[in-house]
Amino acid sequence: MLERLAPDAVRRVRQHRAAGHLTVLITGALRPLTRPLDPLFDHVEAADLAVDDRGRCTGHLTSSPLVGEARAAFVRDFARRNGVDTAASFAYADSHSDLPLLEAVGHAVAVRPDVALLRHARRKHWNIVDWASSGTSRRVLDPATRW
Repeated sequence: MLERLAPDAVRRVRQHRAAGHLTVLITGALRPLTRPLDPLFDHVEAADLAVDDRGRCTGHLTSSPLVGEARAAFVRDFARRNGVDTAASFAYADSHSDLPLLEAVGHAVAVRPDVALLRHARRKHWNIVDWASSGTSRRVLDPATRW
């Protein structure tokens, strides 16, 4: 997981934290896969595996992963509960399925967007960034370290 992170994305998250921003990762990935990212974010919202009465994974999720409008609803609720101004908040996404999330904040950023999101981002005059993944790199990024 860490090898696939774009170094520019890690830097941006660290910049937000250095500025005192509350950082939240919303992903459909399974929580065990996101644990290496915990030091980078204040909160990680990921898919949890259900366990049986003996503590063994059942192969099912405890709830549906957040997608589409559910991500935007989560952001609005999280912001309300934590006193965060969504108009001053940032969101980063790469898929048109995340349009509700991007529309829920004041500063939307399209990251290596799919075609539909690219078109929408251009119409809305959103920032568009092309952060290359370090997938070919063998260097391991430690999200807990400073940049």
